[in-house]
Amino acid sequence: MQKPTTLSASQLLLSYAYEETWYRGEEYADKKLARLQKYDTKSVQAKVSGTKSYEVLLRFAGSSVSRECSCPYVGGDVCKHMVAVAIIWDEKRGLSRPTHEMVAGETITPPFISMTQITSAYKNPLTCDLEIVRMSASERAAESRAHLRLPLRPPFLNDSEKAVSLSETKRAFREISRWTMREGYDQYYCGGEVVAAFCEVLRSVLRREKSSQPKIIADVLIEAQNFHETLLNDLVDVRDGIEIFGSAHMNELYQLLDREIKKMNSADQIYVEKQLAVFDDRADLI
Repeated sequence: MQKPTTLSASQLLLSYAYEETWYRGEEYADKKLARLQKYDTKSVQAKVSGTKSYEVLLRFAGSSVSRECSCPYVGGDVCKHMVAVAIIWDEKRGLSRPTHEMVAGETITPPFISMTQITSAYKNPLTCDLEIVRMSASERAAESRAHLRLPLRPPFLNDSEKAVSLSETKRAFREISRWTMREGYDQYYCGGEVVAAFCEVLRSVLRREKSSQPKIIADVLIEAQNFHETLLNDLVDVRDGIEIFGSAHMNELYQLLDREIKKMNSADQIYVEKQLAVFDDRADLI
């Protein structure tokens, strides 16, 4: 029987892992999703199961651990698959996993985003940090998957002194649509980025509303509603309820127009009321 090494692989990985990633790795270990194929006191080869099977190789290198995983994780140096394998490898060699106190004290904190931040964003979709929306799918998913990273927003003026035009808005939405045709686009993992870009455009529209013609803003609202429907039906995986963010921004634009109607001239009032009625009718059908 081989004598266990005094080095703990899991303890050596602590300072390179995000806390939430660590606990997800522990869950994988507890669910026995990691299977050691070959191991000794110096290295381990393993497979970790999920929606796909990933290959993990850990090897002691001096007082540290070199590590490889075939998953596409981009959140840091240590993925949950490495954590699961390190824990099981240690336990096979008679070593205990790090305590909760050690994990809390030695892992990287905070993570890129936490579930608390995601929950807060869903509760406050109109004012949330859109970077959280962009990254939420990667944090919530049980498995990683290689995917394209999209621009933060399409070309669209953000100057409150500049009037909004319908043609500018249409161009912005077409640009977002083109992103979804790129190689590596994933409807789930990129969905948050697409929705966030849509919200970025609407935030700029809201910022520029006072410098713009009410009729144009009403037309932009209808154009946004049409494009948002296309997003949800054809371009984005909505399993996490991500449509709430676009809906909140459109509703804010609707409410803004509704509040301003009394200040408009009669011709603008008639036109804007008609467009708001169209919005209402379509909202009931969607």
